[in-house]
Amino acid sequence: MRVLVAGAGLAGLTFAAALERLRAGIEVELVDERTALGGGAAITLAPNALAALDHVGLGDVVRRLGAPADAGTVRRPDGSVIRSLDAVRTARLLGEPVRVVDRGELQEALREGLADASARLGSPVVRVRRPLPGRVVVDLGDGERLEADALVGADGFRSAVARALDPRVEATYAGCTAWRGVAATSVDPSLHGVVWGDRCEAGVAPMTDGRTYWFATTVAPPDRSEDPGLFGPVRERLLAWGDPWPALLAASGEVGAPIGLQDRTGPRRWASGEVVVIGDAAHPMQPALGQGGAQAIVDAVLLAELLTSRPDRPAEAFVTFARARRRRVRPVVAASARALHAIHGDRLVDRAARRAAEAVPQPLLEQALRRVASSEAWRSARDAALAD
Repeated sequence: MRVLVAGAGLAGLTFAAALERLRAGIEVELVDERTALGGGAAITLAPNALAALDHVGLGDVVRRLGAPADAGTVRRPDGSVIRSLDAVRTARLLGEPVRVVDRGELQEALREGLADASARLGSPVVRVRRPLPGRVVVDLGDGERLEADALVGADGFRSAVARALDPRVEATYAGCTAWRGVAATSVDPSLHGVVWGDRCEAGVAPMTDGRTYWFATTVAPPDRSEDPGLFGPVRERLLAWGDPWPALLAASGEVGAPIGLQDRTGPRRWASGEVVVIGDAAHPMQPALGQGGAQAIVDAVLLAELLTSRPDRPAEAFVTFARARRRRVRPVVAASARALHAIHGDRLVDRAARRAAEAVPQPLLEQALRRVASSEAWRSARDAALAD
């Protein structure tokens, strides 16, 4: 059996690596529109993702790349604490600490683990066709045509595969812009966490080798959502907040391009015949809860296991995956969008949501975290998929 994977990012590489680790005997080829992999800043991986990676023998590889996130404190710009999660208690609740991993290093580690699968870069998918049952034809941007027994769309937010499944997929600007960076300096652990300002947010987390991951988001008009000049006022605001921002920004070098955050609908169908979508292609998620990458990893490992159990029936494996995962991921997608708009929105409902978030009792918050982000959440998701 030959499977083509559109996208060699986190979801696609994890899926290919999981197939090899499960000894599925399935030929895999990845294609990606990018001319080089890696880049980006960092990503937080919750224990649900690490447990999924453990299932295919990759968990410790990723743990070695990441530093444990040792604080869950949310503050106001004046330093007053809105909420604080004890690191030891949270790790016990979730099964282990959340890890902060360099995105490029993570992708490289997953790619290095591929003994058999090949990756073709600079080859965007432009058209998907199914001329016969059990056959998928993909046209690439360079004019080449590939054929396979099945196609996995792991091609992210702009997914061509998702749009082939549902041409009505739409994206709208969410009203805010994000910057992400890595500083070549460490930060006092007491300052790790997130700051909620006036329609803006910023946070810091430790990485390996004495580095620190940071991010900032703020509202921006649609016509300037990706304007690099917007960072000047954002920088001034961060510096006004005091430590750790002066030292952090000074050690960051050139700040990357801003990312205009988008709300995108998912396809009405995640699977049709021998075509399926996973990760951001299926369920694009706002970064407010830090679950986008984790849920993509869970998708990839579960799909690999389902396909391994029925390699001669990919359409059956795909529809089982879509049915089981869609109902579990939908609430996480909705909660992530609500959290983003609660922080950055100015509607009455957004302001009410932020006040509610600040007032949520700690036991309820911990219960929600455990349900979504814990090692047990992975086991529950796997059991549901295999029983479907």
